[in-house]
Amino acid sequence: MARDFVAVVEAAYRLDLDDRGWLSGLASSAQPLLDRGFGVIGYDYDFGQEPERIGPVAKAGLTEGAMEAGFRYHLARPKEQRLLFYRSGPCITVHEVYAYEAPPDPTAAEDLARLRLKDSLAVVANDPGDVGTILIAPDVEIVHIDPRSRDLWSYVAAHIAAGRRLRRRLPDGPGISFEHADAILDARGQVVHAVDSAKDKLQRDALREAAVAIDAARGALRRDEPEAALSLWRALVRGTWTLVDQFDQDGRRFVIAVRNAPSAARARAALTPLERSIVGLLSSGHSNKIVAYELGISPSTVTRVTQSACRKLGLRSRLDLVRFALDAPGDDSGDQADPEPSGTTR
Repeated sequence: MARDFVAVVEAAYRLDLDDRGWLSGLASSAQPLLDRGFGVIGYDYDFGQEPERIGPVAKAGLTEGAMEAGFRYHLARPKEQRLLFYRSGPCITVHEVYAYEAPPDPTAAEDLARLRLKDSLAVVANDPGDVGTILIAPDVEIVHIDPRSRDLWSYVAAHIAAGRRLRRRLPDGPGISFEHADAILDARGQVVHAVDSAKDKLQRDALREAAVAIDAARGALRRDEPEAALSLWRALVRGTWTLVDQFDQDGRRFVIAVRNAPSAARARAALTPLERSIVGLLSSGHSNKIVAYELGISPSTVTRVTQSACRKLGLRSRLDLVRFALDAPGDDSGDQADPEPSGTTR
């Protein structure tokens, strides 16, 4: 089976499926890329509420025994350890996070040893507020991730997070309509309708360029140069919109732009929506490079906005900013990042 990272991205934007069907599609599309002999498990989680929630769960090629042992091994850990795992970045291994921690559950550890499982590769689509989706592939060896693979899976995780946010924001369950769009583009990438800030020429040009880039990513590049394809297909445009396919009653394909910035669950007080989004993603363990990819802005903009947030909050460093975000009380308001006024974010 072909190694197709773009297929996982496409599965992330299947908005017509229920949660279990969506997760099954993600696990199945990722299996040819992730499977290390024990299949792939995918699940949603929400550790930002009490009681914590895990599920639904879907698997592709994974044995029940391996799945149950892995869950017991993970869920027996204190909450602080589990949160560290989800906040450690979008592409990690269990060994990287837990290598020096004693097994919390001897029975679960024995079960993993019986199955000969030593590690797992995890793709963590973690949003601010410790809510998201994860794909995990168990392995009988310690997993070593090369930098290129880590980047590729980090890009994919950004799209899984964006797809999950879109699904949660749909008011009537699975499915999306033209009514949800700030802008509608035809199959050639031309904006045929726009409202609010999407009417601005700079924003329309950015949306058009992004739509054309997505079509290029879904072409021959997806198999010949997957890194180039994923670099073209950003999870957001100008920190604000996700682009998804939509078909009219005659079967004509359009692309719609839907507001979908990460909700900044903490550190709201004096920050702009874009600052909140960036701080929230940094607190999820994402590098400046990955934050730029997730928001569809430049790395220099991430640096500039991070420095601005530090000044406003009286903090000295990026690390202080992350600690502030994690310690601050949460907030459920769903601010959306406004587009930057200059072209530096493109």
